[in-house]
Amino acid sequence: MKTAIELITEERHRQIDKEGWSKEHDDSHTDGELLRAGLAYVQHAHGKHHPPKGFLWAQDHGWPWDIPSWKPSTPYRDFIKGGALIQAELDRLLRLPNHFGKTKAALLDCEAWLNRLMTEPPADVCPQK
Repeated sequence: MKTAIELITEERHRQIDKEGWSKEHDDSHTDGELLRAGLAYVQHAHGKHHPPKGFLWAQDHGWPWDIPSWKPSTPYRDFIKGGALIQAELDRLLRLPNHFGKTKAALLDCEAWLNRLMTEPPADVCPQK
């Protein structure tokens, strides 16, 4: 069984390779858009919305972009997509000089949180093995 970090990292690579969202593109989002998008997916997943909620729900929950970019699916998948967008925001912040000061504890805390989220979610969110 893959860990949350492995699943999220695979999704992040898919976003880069298939969607074309490069570091340079991510660096242009300086107003928390990547984080807000990731949190919208995680909130959607946590709410167990199936069938998925539409764009107005997403917009009300912080979705920063246009209608075609909101692509919810299953709660399990939305957790992974949300985590990958949060990872993109953390990577963007880490590229900024001295953003986290002398420690990267904030990044490690986020990594641990995401791993717990994927390994210990509510029972009705992730498919049973």
